[in-house]
Amino acid sequence: MIIEELKKRNDLERIGKYYFKLGMKDTLNKSFESACVNFKKGLDYLTCDCIKDKWIIEYGYWDKGLFNDLDYSLDDPSSYCFVKAFLLSYLKDKKNRYLALDSIEKYLEIHTDYYGLYVKGKILNKLGDYVGAYKYYLKSLEIKKSSLIIYSLGRLDAKTFEFGIQDVNGYNYNIEKLFKAFLLNPSSLCCASKLKENWIIEGYYQGLMKHEIKNKTFYDYSKNKLVKAFISKNNTNEFINLYKSFLDKEEILHIDDMEKGDNHLAYFVRLLKRIEFLDSIDANIDSKGNFIENDNELFGKEEDDYSFNDTYYNDSLDLDQQDPEFWDSL
Repeated sequence: MIIEELKKRNDLERIGKYYFKLGMKDTLNKSFESACVNFKKGLDYLTCDCIKDKWIIEYGYWDKGLFNDLDYSLDDPSSYCFVKAFLLSYLKDKKNRYLALDSIEKYLEIHTDYYGLYVKGKILNKLGDYVGAYKYYLKSLEIKKSSLIIYSLGRLDAKTFEFGIQDVNGYNYNIEKLFKAFLLNPSSLCCASKLKENWIIEGYYQGLMKHEIKNKTFYDYSKNKLVKAFISKNNTNEFINLYKSFLDKEEILHIDDMEKGDNHLAYFVRLLKRIEFLDSIDANIDSKGNFIENDNELFGKEEDDYSFNDTYYNDSLDLDQQDPEFWDSL
């Protein structure tokens, strides 16, 4: 499938990986400027820049001498530094990750942009500096609000929550970020997977979904295969395989187009959009899906304190005509 067809379908994840493959090819040819452009284009589109579809060529085929700085005399080394940092960030050994960190810092001395800030955050994340990673992700987010950064922040929230590190962001917002990233790019199976994995542990969004399923506001979701797989525990692979099977049949992978159909995927998307709406209006729904009764707090006072005292209230008079005893009793 050529790039024009991918763009027409809005398959953002595959578009991103398409450009990554071009960038890898350019790198092997030592065309670092072109590689830098293509890697950045890829980052513009996708949500998850992992290597699951093997866009990156195995390390053994490109490590020897490719990133020996002394071999290059460049008037503007920024493209070379970015490509070096970007690719070395995928390697698992600390030595190469620190080389990647050094390279991206050199890049940022020349260009302080969205791409460099993101890559530095990613490298710090892999080195275990979660606080530093979070800071650089936020800096990149200030420049561009992309699903890539929102997803990365959500993943970092989930990771730090899991390991009990308490000084990043409070860890109650990882679902919110993963949810936003998914709605921005439903073509990302990785994002869908992480959303499903973390959904179970988040009471608030669980409650919103339970409310919609219980009340059948627009549809009987109990018969929806995707919904049942999504809310079930320990079956992420089953959900992703099912989700992908429906996704492959869609003509356009945009969330607003996907909800227009009459199939399991369309109603699943409608449910998520409904939850997005309930979240936007701060619906008072608990983790069991029930409406929370008015908590009787109005500006710090009990609601009952504002109620009329029937002993002194005269139904035949307007409020401003009530006796002084009524007002004194309030």
